[in-house]
Amino acid sequence: MKESLIFLTLMIFLSSCSMLRVSVPPESMSKESAIKVVANDYELVDIFKESDYLEVPFDGIVGVFRKEGDTFFLHVYKGEDSKSARNVWKEVADKLGMFWWRTILELPWSGRVSTKKGGKEIVCWWRNRWVFIAEGVEGTDEFVDHIMNTYNFYR
Repeated sequence: MKESLIFLTLMIFLSSCSMLRVSVPPESMSKESAIKVVANDYELVDIFKESDYLEVPFDGIVGVFRKEGDTFFLHVYKGEDSKSARNVWKEVADKLGMFWWRTILELPWSGRVSTKKGGKEIVCWWRNRWVFIAEGVEGTDEFVDHIMNTYNFYR
């Protein structure tokens, strides 16, 4: 009983931690709209479809953004349910390699992993039916903060 209470308290603390927050747009938003709303501070250069990410089947779209000479990619997947989104996130996180993780948060209702691999900063998160992967050479954490703030506005 005491262990369960400690575990529950730890989960609530981690889920409310602002450094590892996991924000997604409302369920009613389309994948394309989820990319377009991010463009208020970042120039949206292109949007295209993709069928996989790191060889993980991924029926999603990608937004290419620029800001102050830096380029960022935002990969968006929207699953049939939260289980399918979590499975995609877990596969991508596994492909990124646990030895390269900078941070990880894995809860039953959401998850987030960040890493630096192949000269890129990569942040991947999921919640509800959504999976997002943001990548860039540098400044990716600020890009992700911008995305999270934008999605919080719509909640």
